[in-house]
Amino acid sequence: MGVIDHQTSEKAALILLSDDDVSVRRSLHLLLRSRGFGVLSYASGNALLLDPQTQSGDCLVVDYLMPDIDGISILRKLRSAGWCGPAILITAHYADKLAESAQEAGFAAVLEKPLRDGVLVQTIGEVISAGRKVGSDHC
Repeated sequence: MGVIDHQTSEKAALILLSDDDVSVRRSLHLLLRSRGFGVLSYASGNALLLDPQTQSGDCLVVDYLMPDIDGISILRKLRSAGWCGPAILITAHYADKLAESAQEAGFAAVLEKPLRDGVLVQTIGEVISAGRKVGSDHC
């Protein structure tokens, strides 16, 4: 399902994206696709959790505050199902306590909305690269 990166001839990283705000989700989806990533987008955390394709995801990008389930709980459920990729929490409600809780839950980064140009793509590259270097041991 991923996009082919013609520079390295490897399958592009598959990003799992969940945000209940349709405009944010669509914008991020288009941005990530334009940068060569494969993207699976979900309008809710539960939709992401119910999709068996999530197990093939290379990185999770998830909003913190959603109506059905929060981003930290999503990562915990993915981990309990055996998914071990890196994760990035995005939030419009940044606080040091939230960032601390997110890192304790296993998030590699917490980014504040609105996202600054290039920050998300750069962070995804860094956390995926770091994961490959340490053997993807994020569980």
